[in-house]
Amino acid sequence: MKLIIYITAQTVIYQFDANSNLLDDWQGKSNFFTCGMFKYFGSNGSNNISRIFLDIDPHSHYRVDVEVLSYKVPKFYIDNALAHQEIQMPPYEDQICGKSLFDSIIIISIFGQHNRRTLWVSICLVY
Repeated sequence: MKLIIYITAQTVIYQFDANSNLLDDWQGKSNFFTCGMFKYFGSNGSNNISRIFLDIDPHSHYRVDVEVLSYKVPKFYIDNALAHQEIQMPPYEDQICGKSLFDSIIIISIFGQHNRRTLWVSICLVY
């Protein structure tokens, strides 16, 4: 999973790349896996992961961009509310992990307005 969070005017406040092998305050029953040539953070079953971001400028806009290796689209929650997701599916699926299920790299973008000094991102992985 790659995750980038921007706050107002495209200022990057956080970037996560599973290649780092660091949990970086993500909470939940997930781990780092290698699947084919991809390194990812997640689980092999249904799970939720979340992280809170502190000291954010209030009254700003946010943008969350995520690359997810999955055969299903995960649900994203921002401050405990289901987020509207713009989803880009690749034109094909492949057996990236060598299993019988076809996986793809799904690109998800989430935009919204934010009025608090914290931002809680929760990802629901349902398989």
